[in-house]
Amino acid sequence: MVYCSLGIRSKTVAHKLIQGGYTNVFNLYGGIFEWKNNDFKVMDTLGNETEKIHIFRKNWSSWLNKGEKIYE
Repeated sequence: MVYCSLGIRSKTVAHKLIQGGYTNVFNLYGGIFEWKNNDFKVMDTLGNETEKIHIFRKNWSSWLNKGEKIYE
């Protein structure tokens, strides 16, 4: 599973992985922003549920409607 903020960059990565011979590859369509906007859980690196979503670029923040926007 690959993902990014909006699903654009991860789509490219998924395609490259498939071209490289990987067969069990999935792209999170719509990215982590769409995931969170649909009320799905997001976990931090310790496995705890979090509301914090890293915004790749500040001008992309308008695409995230739910959760806490993190810019650093």
